[in-house]
Amino acid sequence: LTLRSCIFQQARTRVLETVKPHLDRVCELRSASNTVVSPLTASTRRLSVAERLLNYYFSKTEEDSEGAVVCLCMKGVP
Repeated sequence: LTLRSCIFQQARTRVLETVKPHLDRVCELRSASNTVVSPLTASTRRLSVAERLLNYYFSKTEEDSEGAVVCLCMKGVP
């Protein structure tokens, strides 16, 4: 080994020793956040699909007014 490569190896080792614990912590936190975010993302997708299906099958008509709620089971009952 030359002096230059020896210095490089020592510097590389020192940097890795210093950075590795912090890098490991970042990886742990990223993994934990993915564990929390993944179900939320799936729920958001399901909600979006449900909303699109509702809009498709129960689209507003001209009779519908903004904010009006009609119970279909009671429609036509005095």
